[in-house]
Amino acid sequence: LLEVIYTDGARKVTVRKAEGEGQDISGVYGHDVTETREWKNGQTVTVCRETENAGEEDSLSIQIAHGGSSWSLFAPDGLSDAACDAFLTAVFE
Repeated sequence: LLEVIYTDGARKVTVRKAEGEGQDISGVYGHDVTETREWKNGQTVTVCRETENAGEEDSLSIQIAHGGSSWSLFAPDGLSDAACDAFLTAVFE
């Protein structure tokens, strides 16, 4: 398991990668809302949000299976859709 944690002092984002597709390696369970959506090129992305605080500030967890690996991104303080798309673009294109 590879784990990278980024913080700017106020917010924290954790990215993880593990060998083998289909694993939930986020370490975050029990989300209120989970949806699977197709991203670009048929890539399936599972997005989980806590709905305690409505809007873009909800806790966010994303799980992705790609190229024989499982990936996750976790932002406990929320992350905008644009920031999520930027992460997916940077990693998978």
